[in-house]
Amino acid sequence: MNYTYEGIITKEVDGSFDGYSIVFPDWGGATCGRTLEEAAHMASDFLKAHISSCLVEGEIIPSPSFNHDIGKGTRIYVTIEMNQEKAEEYWAWMPVQAAAEILGITAGRVRVMASSGVLPSIREHGKIYVLRAAVEERKARGAKRGRPALKS
Repeated sequence: MNYTYEGIITKEVDGSFDGYSIVFPDWGGATCGRTLEEAAHMASDFLKAHISSCLVEGEIIPSPSFNHDIGKGTRIYVTIEMNQEKAEEYWAWMPVQAAAEILGITAGRVRVMASSGVLPSIREHGKIYVLRAAVEERKARGAKRGRPALKS
């Protein structure tokens, strides 16, 4: 199913951020990017994450509304395709940093585990994602920290 939401994109220039913000009034949230291209990718990711989360958790997806007050911004429309199967697939993988926090190890160690096949992983847009179920299983197993002892 396709979902289309209105966003309001605004060029932001202040001491801490020089880029573009996109507000989604129907979601009560926003995202941003340093370039227009990055902001567009972030807007798509924002909607994918929120819509897929609602589908997986059985929550209500807000109905889209249009013609919001745009102030100094520009009205844009972002469409994503999402269904239950895609939503479950989307949440099956997690970023390296999130896995590291769950496992109580460094992100570098998770990357090593991913590249060696200890944790199933995929690479998307230059980032590594590990299988959530494998991280949760490893956490439940109580994997030992540190290197194995040397045998004499």
